[in-house]
Formats: sequence, C-alpha cells, structure tokens
Amino acid sequence: MSKPTADVAGIAYALRDVTVEYGRTVALDHLSLQVARGTWMSVLGRNGAGKSSLIKLLATLLQPTFGQVELDGINVARKPGLARRHLGYVPQSGSLDGRLTVRENLEFFAAMQGLRGGARRSAIDQALAPFDAFADRLVAQLSTGQKRRVEVARALMHDPDIVILDEATAGIDAQSRQAIWDSLQQMRQTRRVTVIMTSHFIEEIGQTDRCCILHKGQLLGEWATPDLLRDYGGQFYRMTAKDAAAQDALLAALPGAAIDPTSGDVVVTLTQHDPALLALIAAHSARLHVTPAPLDRAIVEATARLAR
Repeated sequence: MSKPTADVAGIAYALRDVTVEYGRTVALDHLSLQVARGTWMSVLGRNGAGKSSLIKLLATLLQPTFGQVELDGINVARKPGLARRHLGYVPQSGSLDGRLTVRENLEFFAAMQGLRGGARRSAIDQALAPFDAFADRLVAQLSTGQKRRVEVARALMHDPDIVILDEATAGIDAQSRQAIWDSLQQMRQTRRVTVIMTSHFIEEIGQTDRCCILHKGQLLGEWATPDLLRDYGGQFYRMTAKDAAAQDALLAALPGAAIDPTSGDVVVTLTQHDPALLALIAAHSARLHVTPAPLDRAIVEATARLAR
C-alpha cells in the first residue's frame, strides 16, 4: 500500500491555537507551532510544562480540545489513520509484546501498517538485520537497551516521513544509545525525515537542529539550537584571583560566583555583557579562562527570563 504524498510549503507539522484540557487542568494553552520538513527538534521544559501532552498530540494519540493539528498537510482530527501512515513513534514506556519474538513483533507491526507482499518481507528483513543474533528470541528475554533498539527499528520500518521519540534512550546503556542515533542519522542522510524528540540527555539535545521550550502549557519560544545557546547561555568564566583580597572582591561583585573546591578558582556564568563587571574581572584576575556556558544553562536561563 503506497503512502499519500503532501507538500504544504515544506511543513511537517502545523499546530494552530491548540488547547488541551483535562477537566479543569489546561495542559496546552493556545499553542501554535510549525515544524519544517527535515528538522530535528527537541521539546524542552520542566516537569508539568506540557511536553507529554504535546508529544501525544503529535503522535495522534490525543485530540485537542480546541485548535487544529496538521501532519504533512493532513488534518489529524479528520483523518488520523491516514496521518499515522506518515508517522513513526517510540513511546516513553515499552510497547513491544514480550510474549512474541522480535521477528513476530515486527511482522505484526508491518501488517498493522498495511505493508504487503515483497515490500513487507523487505521491510522486516531490513529491520531485523541489526538483530540477527536475537531475532527469534522472546522480547521478554531481551535487555532494556535491546528492546529500545527494536522499538526504534519498528518505528522506522515503514519509511515514515516523521519520527517522534519520547525519551527513547532513557535507562539504556551508552552503546545502545549511540546505535539508535546512528540509525536515525543514517535515515536522515538518505531521506528528508523530520525527528521530534524529548530527552533528559543534554548531549542529545545539543545534536538537534532546533528546540522549543514549554512552560505551563505555553510555548515560550523556538530557536535554532546554537542560537538558544548564544542568546541565553552566556559565558563561563574561570578566574585565578591575584590574591585573597582580589578573590573576595570577585565573589562580592559577581552574582552567583563560587569557589571551585578543586582548583580554588573563582567560577561564574555571566549571561549579560556588563563592561563594568568585565573590567573588574580583568583587574582582579591573574589568569582568566572564558568558554561558552553549557546548553543546560541556556535552557534554564531562557525559561527563567521568558516565563516572568
């Protein structure tokens, strides 16, 4: 069964004024967002920000209370089955049937996706290729990392245009995590696949093209990931003070400054360019090292500033 094609100005997802309510609780509040085809986007936010609701909405598992969601130009509320043929989804919790083998799980999914004949056999064989050693083992006997790799392979086997990963690498070993990212990168190199993900691993977020931050169900902003780091990450300063008096002066003048217990240096992250503070740092430092602040600092800073 061939998939329908759609081309709506290169947009994979279009959310228009979407609200999701659970009783009196508003999980998403008039959220509008567009995701271009081929983008790798991370969805960020504190616990309770609305990330899970947004991911379920994008995965067609949740309908908005108000507003409209389009996937590849398809109105998800009107044609959810058609939209799902464009979509691969790896949920946060395990979704394989432990009573079936790896092969049987993939065969069942291929049938659910409408794959038939040679296309079905080819898709299953390709998905099984990395798992030849345990293709006929019960899923219940696999490690957590092996299960997650199978779930990712299952999500990709029907060549989806969009892949959604909801903490797909949580609780697995580094080798399995890298295998998952390698398979996704390979797919993105050969096809214009859109990837939307949540993750607690900052190094995974740092690989994405774009990111958005949610707060209390609202969209605080969307950025190219390097722009978020540039605009909100600031600079990390490591200062070796000239003497004890200079150290005291630095600690007193720089908000959030602290002593590194290992080196004795004064360390601080500055997100604002203040000439007076920079002059003070230069005057009291015998040695100075400046590097970009880490991405997690930029996420925290952006959330704090924009949520005011």
